[in-house]
Amino acid sequence: MNDQSVLLKQCSDKRFQAFGTGKIFERRVKRLERRRNWITYLGIAVPLLVGSLGLSFGGNWVKYLAVPAGIAAAIQLILSLWSLVARWDDKYVYAVSAMQAQTKLFNSWDFLAKRQPANLEQRIDDLAAEDQRQETSDIAQGILPEEKRFAMRAALYHYGLVCLACKIQPPSMKASKCDTCGNF
Repeated sequence: MNDQSVLLKQCSDKRFQAFGTGKIFERRVKRLERRRNWITYLGIAVPLLVGSLGLSFGGNWVKYLAVPAGIAAAIQLILSLWSLVARWDDKYVYAVSAMQAQTKLFNSWDFLAKRQPANLEQRIDDLAAEDQRQETSDIAQGILPEEKRFAMRAALYHYGLVCLACKIQPPSMKASKCDTCGNF
């Protein structure tokens, strides 16, 4: 392999990795967004429901609403506490920024792989430094082995490639039994 083909292979590999890592954080954003929406919904819906039923039906119904409203409020309080302790808001903000950063890296690696500018080697060096900084930040987020397998499957599926472990080209994003591109 000549130097140019080695550089292009590096760009393609990094593009593949950036795509998969972006999918990890995209998935986290969706999951955290759902959780945050439920907490917000319960925090507004429970008081509104109790208040509107109390106003609509008068004081006689309040005694019947007290127990269900108390249970719903306790559930909402427990979820809110869990979200604070687990730092869902911080994780959500990081996941959004990491997804954006990985998309930018993906686009940059893709550009270099497809366009092969005259200063390819210098551009790769600059982009590799940026990639390394992002990878260091992402590692601190505790990416799980299941998420890595999800990322592998997403990238294999996107590019129509065959998994080196199971020798199968993923036909969908449905998890398989493979310990490289499945089991997530």
